[in-house]
Amino acid sequence: MFSTRIIAFFFFLVAFGTLVCANPIASAEVAKREATTVAKRATASDVINILNTLQSAVGVQATALGALPATGDPTTPATNIANALNTAVLSLLALGPITGLTTALLSAVAQLLAAILNAIAAALAPFVGGLPLQLIVITLDLAINLVIITVNQLLATILALVAALITNLPIWHAIGLVTSLATLGL
Repeated sequence: MFSTRIIAFFFFLVAFGTLVCANPIASAEVAKREATTVAKRATASDVINILNTLQSAVGVQATALGALPATGDPTTPATNIANALNTAVLSLLALGPITGLTTALLSAVAQLLAAILNAIAAALAPFVGGLPLQLIVITLDLAINLVIITVNQLLATILALVAALITNLPIWHAIGLVTSLATLGL
């Protein structure tokens, strides 16, 4: 009678143990699973690629702005520039933490970002004071500011480098990009 209880208890433990315990997984399968789930760390080169894409989009719109007469309506190209800036912000935010930063890479990112910002200001300069530009300048200013803040979040200490490379400050003031100027400390 006592032995039947021990045998029944033993079978209960074996049955319960097989339900609760997972099958062991071979280490090769674990390594394969980790390789597919672990995300690649972003580098400054990824930031440079996004900014290069932004620079080409801004270049196309700057050419369109350059083809307009000074009395023309810059709303469509300026809106396209704002959309390109917003797309760049979303791409930058998707990167996550940046690894492998060097002074040379920070300098390259700062020069590229400053070139983009200077190109935007130069393209909008002929339209200063016009009503269509005044209507879109807030959207542009906020989009530029978002790009500056996002790049600064990813790559700390880049604001001072970018601010030193902004060459056309009077145009920035004339256009009214005050939020971006304040972020840069200019």
